Amino acid sequence: MGVFLSFVTAVLFALCNIYNRKASRGITGLQAIVLTVTLNFVFFFPLGIMTKYVQGTPWPNFSTILLFMLVGVLGTFLGRWGLFNSIALIGPSRASLIKNSAPLFTIVLAFLFFYQLPTLFSFIGVCTIVAGIWLSGWRKEEIPNSTPETETLLRNRRWYKGIILGVAAALLFATADIVRAVSILHYTDMIVATGFSTLGAWLAMLVFLTFRGELIARHRSHYKSLDKNLVLASCYAGAAQLTNFYALKMLFVPYVSALVATAPIWTAVLSYLMLRDDEKFGAVFWMSLGLITGGACLIIGFK
Repeated sequence: MGVFLSFVTAVLFALCNIYNRKASRGITGLQAIVLTVTLNFVFFFPLGIMTKYVQGTPWPNFSTILLFMLVGVLGTFLGRWGLFNSIALIGPSRASLIKNSAPLFTIVLAFLFFYQLPTLFSFIGVCTIVAGIWLSGWRKEEIPNSTPETETLLRNRRWYKGIILGVAAALLFATADIVRAVSILHYTDMIVATGFSTLGAWLAMLVFLTFRGELIARHRSHYKSLDKNLVLASCYAGAAQLTNFYALKMLFVPYVSALVATAPIWTAVLSYLMLRDDEKFGAVFWMSLGLITGGACLIIGFK
């Protein structure tokens, strides 16, 4: 069941990537973060509170609540900020590929927190995933109406900045998974956990905007940009957080991370179906997908 829920999480994250990309044509990455983080909070925090009272479960203790909120800060807010900006620079499928170097970071962090090492074949699988990620990262796009010197400069800036942001997002999402796995050792209601996670992300966003002196102005301008694509992206992202909690409850965190790393496969299919005029795929892209798929299979098959 943990394997199935991990794949469901991958599909939900892929759908989130696609709808974020569709929405990003008219808004900035920060606008998308403000709207989706707020929508996640509006949808899932009340749901968590209602679930708690309907089921009659006790409240988690204060330290567990802080862990749930830290998941939201690291993954939902900071990780998503890196991923959104990476998507804007290099496209949803490639940004998702780079972000999914998370299994490498997750295995290292899992050893530090849980003292469990991967098997030899699992380690080979992680290396295969990373190879696929960096193979995809070296793919370049042509910049029309530019000189060779300008094209090289702009291309390098765009691609390498996108790659760096994607890797940073991977580390943040991996850390969030570890914190998530630790937190569910102390509390078992995953809907309540998801609610507090969205609360943490929302509060972090408010602090960020307050320090920038843009809290009121940003909210007024951003909500004018609200559209159905961002609403759908927010719903998929929140649902992915929920299924990720359940998957980690049933399967060891590095293997959940590896299965969720198959999200680029689903993103590629959905990009082709929904963004045909925007996302182009060549041999290098499909080779990188094959490497990532093979690596994920090695990790799960020989865990």
